[in-house]
Amino acid sequence: MHDELHVAPWNVELPPPDLLQNLIDAYFRDVNTYIPLLHRALFERQLATGLHEADPQFLVIVLLVCAIASRSIFDPRVLAEPGQLRSAGWRYYEMVAPLNRVQIMEKSQLFDLQAKVASNSGFIPTPATLIDNRLSS
Repeated sequence: MHDELHVAPWNVELPPPDLLQNLIDAYFRDVNTYIPLLHRALFERQLATGLHEADPQFLVIVLLVCAIASRSIFDPRVLAEPGQLRSAGWRYYEMVAPLNRVQIMEKSQLFDLQAKVASNSGFIPTPATLIDNRLSS
């Protein structure tokens, strides 16, 4: 996708602004309502000030929000494999692993803990996955 936002120095590409906003809206509507992990106003303020460009652990949170919310929206740009709803958000999950290296001797920070919970909340069924499961049965 040529209109994605490149985040240096981690060589990560965020979705284009319109899709990113749709994913944020979907995350806070469909996930954070039931698993209140993030404070929306603070999250959006941190994103707007570019914290994701300076703090790799906040970038992990942004990518996980994108990955999880991708399963709640119907937009072909979130699919890792065209036409495969099960691939929704996978491109964002794949970007998390290299960034999510926590040293054993480091103390966990809030973003680290939020990332661990968010990583697991991505397995909650959403309309997209439920429809895809019914279509593939």
